[in-house]
This record gives sequence, structure tokens and C-alpha cells, in this order.
Amino acid sequence: MFCSKCGSEVNDEESFCGVCGNSLKETLPAKDASTEPVPQNTVPNQIANPEAPSININLNQNQQNHASMGMAFANPPQELKSKEVTGLLCIFLGWLGIHDFYVGKTTLGVVKLILTCLVVSSFIVGIWVIIDLICILSGSYCDRWGRPLTGDAPLTKFLVFLPFALFILLIVGTIILLAGDPNVQEGFSQGYNAGQQIFNP
Repeated sequence: MFCSKCGSEVNDEESFCGVCGNSLKETLPAKDASTEPVPQNTVPNQIANPEAPSININLNQNQQNHASMGMAFANPPQELKSKEVTGLLCIFLGWLGIHDFYVGKTTLGVVKLILTCLVVSSFIVGIWVIIDLICILSGSYCDRWGRPLTGDAPLTKFLVFLPFALFILLIVGTIILLAGDPNVQEGFSQGYNAGQQIFNP
């Protein structure tokens, strides 16, 4: 074996030339990890540590899974909610927010339920439910995804207007009964005469 620099003969076991001190073993330049291409679907740390076990990641499959989960929350169900069912739930269980849960408005349902449990603020829920019922009957109440409710609500309208009709009938019947009572007529007459005396002394 000869030295590549001075040409002196040296032993094969020697690492340096005894004459010029030249290194007899060629040193290969270190590779720059940043310039090497990153293998697809592998962990980047494997480049710095080649002896580490290979961990393959199916990025395409993960992306598809996340996309499908996002679509499940973003896409509304194909079946539209019924106006009749929503109205009946609002009348009988609206103070618990059940009609909100039915149309997918979970947050509003939870808020109504909490306010009802507080008792002190339950009157707020009552006003809120009346407003929701008016919106349902007018057709402006929508589900969570902004879609209008389907169908008509004849039973809901009947249950809403029945108390008002009964109240009006009660008032009219009371007036008729009072008008036919002689004592009531005498009282009206005495009141009228007293008024006349006051304004026309």
C-alpha cells in the first residue's frame, strides 16, 4: 500500500502515512438530510435515524376519514321535520325545549331546559315558547340547517286558537247573562242616574 500524497510505502494496517502524515482512509462527505427526498407516507424522523423502525401512515385514508366525519356533521338529514310535530311539542313540552331538540337546535333546547330548572327565569321560557309557537304557525321557524318545516299544522292551530275562542265565548256569555238579570239592570240604572246627578247638578 502506497501513500496517495508522497508515494511512500506503508503497511496496510496503518491509518496515516509515517512520512507526510496523510490520512490513508478516504472520508466520504456527510449527506445533508435536508436535501434528500422525504419518502412518501413515512415519518420524517426516520431520515435522521435510519435504524428506527419504519412507521407507515396512510395519509389518504386518514384524510378520507376526517372528510367523512365532517360531512356527517355538515350535511343535514334528507328527511325534513314536520310542522305539526314541532307545533305539538312546542305546546305541550316547549318549556323543556323538546321542539328545539326535535329540529336539531340542541343548544337552544339546553338553554330552555336550564332556564326552566332555575324556576326564577321560567317566565322567560314561557314568553320564548309563545314566540316559537307564533313562528311555527307563520312558517318562519326553521330547523338547524335553515330549512323550513314541512306540511301544515291543523291540529296545532286548533289547539292554539281554541283557548282564545273559549275566552271570547266566556266574555260574551257573561255579558248576555248580566244584561238579562233584573238586578244588574237596576244597578246599571242607578249608576247611570248617579252619574247624571254628578255631571248635571
